[in-house]
Amino acid sequence: MERKEIQERIVKILKSSLPELAERELTEESTVNEDKGLDSMTFTWIMCQIEDEFSVTIPQKKWRKLSKLGDLISAVEQELA
Repeated sequence: MERKEIQERIVKILKSSLPELAERELTEESTVNEDKGLDSMTFTWIMCQIEDEFSVTIPQKKWRKLSKLGDLISAVEQELA
């Protein structure tokens, strides 16, 4: 699966879960964790949706390092490899 497709699918999840992001353009440098006002429960929900979408399991110890969209994409790529 190409990085661009992974990005599109993650952005779709983020925008459906966080209405405040619906009108924003999200790039790999976009912060998608705590700086966007996400609480830990919402971030956990989003991570579960991403894992379900790609049928992967991203170790929870990595979650706190996933602050940018590019980090999320890379984590999914690693698990798909």
